[in-house]
Amino acid sequence: MARKYFKVNEAEEIVSSTLDRIIEERIKEYETNLQTTDETESNKRRDLLSMLVEANVLQNGLLSRSELKADSFIFALAGHETTASSSAYVCYELAKRPEIQKKAREEIDRLIGNRAPTYEDYNQMHYLNAIVMEALRLHPPVVNVFRIAKKTTTIGEFTIPKGSTVMINIFSTNRNEKYWEKPNEFIPERFPMNAEEQSKIQHDFTWVPFSMGNRKCIGYKFAEIEAFSILCRILQFYELELLNNEQDPLDKVTDIPGITVRPGNLKISLKPRSDLKDNVKGDKINH
Repeated sequence: MARKYFKVNEAEEIVSSTLDRIIEERIKEYETNLQTTDETESNKRRDLLSMLVEANVLQNGLLSRSELKADSFIFALAGHETTASSSAYVCYELAKRPEIQKKAREEIDRLIGNRAPTYEDYNQMHYLNAIVMEALRLHPPVVNVFRIAKKTTTIGEFTIPKGSTVMINIFSTNRNEKYWEKPNEFIPERFPMNAEEQSKIQHDFTWVPFSMGNRKCIGYKFAEIEAFSILCRILQFYELELLNNEQDPLDKVTDIPGITVRPGNLKISLKPRSDLKDNVKGDKINH
């Protein structure tokens, strides 16, 4: 009854039929490209689904159509929705803090200028990565995960019986005063400014926006690089300004819970950087 009331069945049918259509289009495009003599990369799609389809054909159909669809759904939900929510929170925190924006932009200008960022740039831009890490610490897109104990386990003074459902509170762990000084404040400088030390923090069970251990999100590094690239391109060309009056209770930015947590009532103005006004148009975003 609930599925019908909230139109879940209808939504699933739309998603399923849409994915079927897109997968068939990608397969036909790949087969067409094989028959052409033009070997340039310019007419080839480079999105994740196209590369998955290509790899699957080269592996003689290792994945069935239903498995391709399942992977595509994960790309859309886990790969798009979470990063979109995280990027919105990054922009929210930066829009309130021009001084942090300025520092991040200086790092971008110094290391890559206005060209598109590459994978090799990721480990060099420590402050930008610290901003992303701090936003993920304060605003993890998934606030809880659940696990079932496969055997009776003792952790410290607690015994967890086999079959128990365990809730791991990511939100509270990321704001635990035992591990974080001023845990509710946005302070990118709390993270070390080198890639090796930042990587260590991501495995010490105190910074856990992607969970931790054997069940850690398999796409966490991809998500971090994606968020880094999006933020880099925004700051290369725009200045962010928060349009919300957060002193007004009716105009506050809110957390909207769901499969992921995303910001609600978020209003940000993107203004062209003063030295790029002739090339970039200003815009406003409501989230």
